[in-house]
Amino acid sequence: MNLLDKICLVAEPSDTEPGDSGSPLLSKIGDKNWVQVGVLYGGGGCSEKHPFSTSRRHSLYTPIDCDWISRVTNDEVKCKGW
Repeated sequence: MNLLDKICLVAEPSDTEPGDSGSPLLSKIGDKNWVQVGVLYGGGGCSEKHPFSTSRRHSLYTPIDCDWISRVTNDEVKCKGW
């Protein structure tokens, strides 16, 4: 697994469960706007790379790929890269 292209997230007090893969990772921008910044890839896997972490509730997300979204939706879905 290559963690360089993943977002490692600690979600306390909740955690991801089997079947959650594909769920969005959202971030609040300002007071009212939410944007999707990733897609759930799987649970676990981060803690081995972060040995000083006391939490075991790590989840892996893969960042949004705007080029891929444009291509597979024939530009019907607009995506803004960071």
